Amino acid sequence: FSAKKLSTYVKDMDVIVNLIPWNPAEELPFQSPTEEEIDHFTLLLDRLHVNYTRRRSRGQEINGACGQLAVPLNKGLEYDLMVDEEDEE
Repeated sequence: FSAKKLSTYVKDMDVIVNLIPWNPAEELPFQSPTEEEIDHFTLLLDRLHVNYTRRRSRGQEINGACGQLAVPLNKGLEYDLMVDEEDEE
């Protein structure tokens, strides 16, 4: 997700964006951002006047779910977000 797209999405909302680094998981093809990447993203958010809180990643040793609520659709690299049935109502 780009900082500019995020700023456009939240521009008329009274929100504070929580930035939580992705915890890596063997099953998924994604990696955690580096500190430098997070610094760069927060600099962009500052310039775009997006309110945010920078959180520290926790739970890596237990494969905590920060951004990992995904299920493989097949043996390839396609994933779909898991949605609770209550979210659909």
